Amino acid sequence: MALVFNGRCLLRPVGGVERYARMLLEALVALRIPVRVVMPAKGPEPMDLPQGLDLERRGSMSGHAWEQLVLPAALRTENILLSPANTGPLRVRRQFVVVHDLAFLHDPTWFDVRFARWYGFLLPRLVRRCAGVIAVSGTVRQELIRTFALPADKVHLVPPFASALPAPVALDGIAPGFHLFVGADDPRKDVTRSLELLLQADPEAIAVVVGRQRRSFQGAGISDDPRVRQVHDATDGQLAWLYDKARCLVYPSRYEGFGLPVLEALSRGCPVIARPLPVFAEAFGDAFHACAFTGSADLSEALRSIPPVLSARQAHPVTARYTLQRTSTALARAIDLPH
Repeated sequence: MALVFNGRCLLRPVGGVERYARMLLEALVALRIPVRVVMPAKGPEPMDLPQGLDLERRGSMSGHAWEQLVLPAALRTENILLSPANTGPLRVRRQFVVVHDLAFLHDPTWFDVRFARWYGFLLPRLVRRCAGVIAVSGTVRQELIRTFALPADKVHLVPPFASALPAPVALDGIAPGFHLFVGADDPRKDVTRSLELLLQADPEAIAVVVGRQRRSFQGAGISDDPRVRQVHDATDGQLAWLYDKARCLVYPSRYEGFGLPVLEALSRGCPVIARPLPVFAEAFGDAFHACAFTGSADLSEALRSIPPVLSARQAHPVTARYTLQRTSTALARAIDLPH
């Protein structure tokens, strides 16, 4: 069996999906599995990839057209395709597809209309046709089995791992002790409303919002209040600094497939306030401060449990379970690779 990695997502700005794709490549390198990474010829050079990969650029198309028309032509009969970012070519049955969440079904109004329609057409057909489906959490695995009537042995759990961020890089003009929000452009993250609740709960609070505007989301604008600082396209070094210097991560998301920012924050000892979603209970237990975000009183109560002054921090013990070895072993079992 020769493994081919669908590298379309590697040319995009790095968010949670793209970071997970890089984790899978790191797992394959750790397993010493030869893999050919096929990407569109158009686009920037992919950043932060593991060393020693066989990279191949093909075709003049990009986006979904490249994935549906060009990528299948790059495959040989003996190939198995690993598609790490929710989509893949419909005509390729020897394929494992990673599904990060089913947000487009939970509330299509969170997304651009064309994006929601395309996912609504593609994903149900893709998960039924492909050889196997990979879920990033047990919660999503059960959703996939239930929603699409998939056999349980077709859907595999391969969790992310707590990857080490690089050395912190300070951001000018931001004093430590701010409240950090991640995912500004995604309406399901509920950042805009939760910022209002924070400033009602503590009029002297300072918030830093990390995120960019992506076409796939129907996002509302972020407040231009001087107490709110927006950071677009933060580097990993800047993100490390933000987790280190934030009073806490405020993560009011209404729906998640896993919640990678929560894992990242906890791995750096940054307290987390989040909605008590089932996936968070599965992944993090009681490692976060639960808040319903129904009003400013809820948030005030959660904030009272977090020290206002930063102290020495260590990774939360819950993050010890999210290792490269665990991810690598789960991936090998899912695709039947030697390990």
